[in-house]
Amino acid sequence: KKHPIRLPACGTSLLFLTIIFSIPVFLFLSYDNFLFRIVIMLVLVVFLVGFSFEVTLWVEDNSDSIVARVFSAPGLFLQRFNTREPSDEHLEVAIVALKNLVKT
Repeated sequence: KKHPIRLPACGTSLLFLTIIFSIPVFLFLSYDNFLFRIVIMLVLVVFLVGFSFEVTLWVEDNSDSIVARVFSAPGLFLQRFNTREPSDEHLEVAIVALKNLVKT
């Protein structure tokens, strides 16, 4: 319970950055063949998620930087809506799961 529930390198931040980086890329992607466009989008989204992941890791390592704070601010804002403090029951389940994981 002593750790913060909002983290700059969270999946919410990763998803937000992927969407933000995808908009300009897909905005200028225009092909007449619909199937070809879908295939190109699926290939590009892999690279965009990878790039977003690297940016998220960079934000975590450079959290004092103003640029890192700008990149992490929208994700931290969105985490207000999809995260909350864990209850004692949640923590008990997490501890049991961790102990079982460490055994194997």
